[in-house]
Amino acid sequence: MYDPYTGLIWPLRVACADVLVKEGLPVGKTLDWVNLQFAPEIALPDDVWADWDATAQKFLTVVK
Repeated sequence: MYDPYTGLIWPLRVACADVLVKEGLPVGKTLDWVNLQFAPEIALPDDVWADWDATAQKFLTVVK
């Protein structure tokens, strides 16, 4: 739901959001329901979806 005064989004069915960001990126938070943390590296599992191949009808995973 959009805040009528600020235009920022308020969650309807979410209590909070945990966001992990790589250190050094220009990211900040504006509302208290967002928990923002920074890390030097963010490791991704090998099976994380990155895209959808419509021709082959399969998900493409992250390439490291």
